[in-house]
Amino acid sequence: MGAGMAGAALAGVIVALLMADARASTCHAHFSLSDYPSCVQVTPNVTLHWAVGAGSLTWGVDMDGGRTLVEMRRPLASCDPQDHSVLNDTRQTVVFAYGLGDFAYHGPEHRGSKQLVLLPAPTPATNGSAATNGSEVALQVLEMRASNYSVPADPTTYACVNLELPSDKKYHIYKYEPIIDNARLVHHFVAWACSSKPTTPMGVPYDCLGDMECEEFYMEWAPGSGAIVSPPEAAQAFGSGSKVYIALQVHYTNVEGLEGQTDSSGFRVYYSDVLKQYDMGVLTLGTESIAVPAGAESWSTKPNKCPGDCTRKLAPAAGLTLVDSFYHMHAAGKQMVTRHIRNGTELAPLGRRDFFDFAFQGTVNIPPGTRQLLPGDELITTCTYTGVGRTETTFYGPASFDEMCYNYMTYYPENLEIDDCMSLDEVPTQGFGGIATCTKKGELDQLQSEDDFYRFVYAGKLVLLPLANSTIKAAVANPSRMRAGRMAGAALAGVIVALLMVDARASTCNAHFSRSRYPSCVQVTPNVTLHWAVSAGSLTWGVDVDGGRTLVEMRRPLASCDPQDHSVLNDTRQTVVFAYGLGYFAYHGPEHRGSKQLVLLPAPTPATNGSAAANGSEVALQVLEMRISNFSVPAAPTTYTCVNLELPSDKKYHVYKYEPVIDNAHIVHHFVAWACASKPKTALGVPYGCLRDVECTEFYMEWAPGSGTIVSPPEAAQAFGNGSKVYIALQMHYTNLERLQGQTDSSGFRVYYSDILKKYDMGVLTLGTESIAVPAGAESWSTKPNKCPGDCTQQLAPAAGLTLVDSFYHMHAAGKQMITRHIRNGTELAPLGRRDFFDFGFQGTANIPPGTRQLLPGDELITTCTYTGVGRTNVTSYGPASYDEMCYNYLTYYPENPTIKFCMTLDRVPTPGYAGIATCTKQEDLVKLRATADFVSLLQVGKLVLIPSANSTIT
Repeated sequence: MGAGMAGAALAGVIVALLMADARASTCHAHFSLSDYPSCVQVTPNVTLHWAVGAGSLTWGVDMDGGRTLVEMRRPLASCDPQDHSVLNDTRQTVVFAYGLGDFAYHGPEHRGSKQLVLLPAPTPATNGSAATNGSEVALQVLEMRASNYSVPADPTTYACVNLELPSDKKYHIYKYEPIIDNARLVHHFVAWACSSKPTTPMGVPYDCLGDMECEEFYMEWAPGSGAIVSPPEAAQAFGSGSKVYIALQVHYTNVEGLEGQTDSSGFRVYYSDVLKQYDMGVLTLGTESIAVPAGAESWSTKPNKCPGDCTRKLAPAAGLTLVDSFYHMHAAGKQMVTRHIRNGTELAPLGRRDFFDFAFQGTVNIPPGTRQLLPGDELITTCTYTGVGRTETTFYGPASFDEMCYNYMTYYPENLEIDDCMSLDEVPTQGFGGIATCTKKGELDQLQSEDDFYRFVYAGKLVLLPLANSTIKAAVANPSRMRAGRMAGAALAGVIVALLMVDARASTCNAHFSRSRYPSCVQVTPNVTLHWAVSAGSLTWGVDVDGGRTLVEMRRPLASCDPQDHSVLNDTRQTVVFAYGLGYFAYHGPEHRGSKQLVLLPAPTPATNGSAAANGSEVALQVLEMRISNFSVPAAPTTYTCVNLELPSDKKYHVYKYEPVIDNAHIVHHFVAWACASKPKTALGVPYGCLRDVECTEFYMEWAPGSGTIVSPPEAAQAFGNGSKVYIALQMHYTNLERLQGQTDSSGFRVYYSDILKKYDMGVLTLGTESIAVPAGAESWSTKPNKCPGDCTQQLAPAAGLTLVDSFYHMHAAGKQMITRHIRNGTELAPLGRRDFFDFGFQGTANIPPGTRQLLPGDELITTCTYTGVGRTNVTSYGPASYDEMCYNYLTYYPENPTIKFCMTLDRVPTPGYAGIATCTKQEDLVKLRATADFVSLLQVGKLVLIPSANSTIT
């Protein structure tokens, strides 16, 4: 064994020259003669000094097996400043090289390394079975490899090939290992993932020293790495709803200029559709602001911060579990560290490389004491380089003679919205300590102007790092991280934009602004109007000088020829949105905006059989407030909080109307009341996080911007109390984009109710689908039409039918369109409603159009949602967070059927010989589905309904 690469600071190295004729009569006890019968002890004649007083080295030769055996004993920590301490429960790299004869360069074939846990921790007990770690799972094998690639006779080559992964379902990777085909030339390789199809055809090699066609770090191999086994409770995902394509990037080092060399290296992946508890993600930390002076002995980057305001978005309340890091620098790299700060106190670092070597870049476990990342923690990464031997400044770049500073940190559970968190030191931010990314790396390509920066800051995708006495001002200096990109325009139909000049006046007021009502009204002519294709449309402005109001009247046809326009619907609530400001156009902020749900074309009020008293006009109504109580809203962009409340239950009551109580309008986004009959787990009145789990599951009432007072129809109302709903989980969604401190809120519902009951109870039926996988970058993607079949509506509706009242269409930020179609005896009626221009910020209820308000037994309802993947780099799947997606129509109707709350096709359940299987029951029945027998039992009682296809057979 001989010294390795010149200049490499390899601590604890012992070099010994093993002479071919050196022999001894006995073997060291640890090399058992029963295991190695031909083993002889050998005394090395060369040992490199290393300041470990108790260290020892033993050599042995297995003559028959042709192996050289080495044992090393050393203390966990030495007094040598060049030494690596042995760390607890942490992979560390042992490097070796060998040769014959006199000392000489060993060459790439006569070297090796191994990552070992030299001081293992006791294996903790886990809740997962052995099967979740793969010991009892039949794993499939996938090879992601270059195919006989002709390696150029150049010193350095970066070659990529795009590969497609199985996507019929979601999979987890239990382990992966390298396949090294041409060890002489392969330096290292990395798999980069993406959800949308890359440009270069599959399997065709292309040069990728500069631009990668997939940008999400996924897996890597470097000398010293071996098989990577996922932890028992988490794994990297691919397939349906996740990564679908891989760009395999291979770095070749052909220093001898060899001709005719080929390679087929890559990864062998062991995977299964038996999923572990969590998906693992990768967060990129580090900096791209690198300028190493030529000849400098040592130069460090400015400490780069992933701020607490980003980790509050990244990590759930319980925190993230950090698994390992892949520290990445190039040939000038010397040291790298990621520090961990919590509440102003520095914990142990996530890891550090004090003797970085470009040739040994394998993953490193996160030390046990710092493996939990809590919301608000800060991560600070610093890289140190040498400029010795260089005649020019070394900058950031992809080539080996450039430099990088990245820590690719693996963690779970994965946050699909954030994979990049680092300060943009090259972007000046006057009055702030800097600006940091908190988003997907691919989204940063959209940053082209100052407006783009403001938009990202308001969305929380860029985070300002505060200083004392900060004022908001940012400037763009063409940073290197920016590339061509654009934000998709928002399709707001019928928008008219007008700039109202303070000094604009006219002598008369428009006739519609009556002088008797507005005596000081003057007409104002707007000087900016955005075209919209409504030929007979007109807009009139007026100013009520005394009242301090701006008056607006719009006249338009019921339907225009503009494909982006909303038609005015008969007897249907529609949302009118407005925003205003002073001076030049700028973001209006949450205070200077509003919306109102109006029936723009009312129908004549029909005569009803119910008395006036049944509609509440002559009923003495009691008032109940269902509100959160003085909740301290976190200084985070998004918070979901619930509080459980108890309703009066001494008798049965009907809700005649309800209205929102908005306490802190600046940060309240929307709220929903979910009902249940049994007492929820969390104590009444105690707030709890409910981004994912709400302790009551029956949709009851909601408020969203644009909604107002909801009045029940004369003949029906929602019930609560004795024999009905008794508990409410009030779910609040707060949006604190400015991260204001000290904010509190007591919003909720004010409910007007009575024990004078109307004729019918109203119920809510949930339609839609949870089978959502929006491809990244897709302009438009629709769910498979999801059917509530006739066999279910025959159970739901009495012979006389149901009366449908309104719908609450619910999607998230990627939602574009939603429709529920209505089929009767094979004939399609008018849809129950449609949202052709869905907006996440305006999700109020919508009336069912008059012509389709009756649901008869045997009718079919088919719901489809359409989304956009533009601006996203990962597949968007079903989930509760704003960056996940949903597709629900909460349909209010009467008379209530209390046994059926969900009617939707379970697209992910295979039903050979049938078109599918649909739910026709309540949520509490569905959570019991664990095995085939559970499905059979629910089928037998009609709580699951098979959807027939032609030539169906019972399977």
